Amino acid sequence: GRKRKAPGKNSTEENSQPAEAAEAEETQQEQPEKEKEKETRPGVSLVAYRPFFRELDVEVLSVLQCGLLSRSLLDSELHTKVR
Repeated sequence: GRKRKAPGKNSTEENSQPAEAAEAEETQQEQPEKEKEKETRPGVSLVAYRPFFRELDVEVLSVLQCGLLSRSLLDSELHTKVR
């Protein structure tokens, strides 16, 4: 049959949880610094990912570089109008 876990293993798992919580708190404190870094970084270049898009059209994905679309630019099926 299967062997049961020793009680000592369970106590180590419980001890590791507070350590993980402490790490989470540290990452929350570091977030403002990371946000500052994000503001100064330029946008992602889609050219490097061109081989991975396959059937996707890179021109459609350029919307990501422009920002969000307003609903007024979209038709009833949430597609942009063809020019």
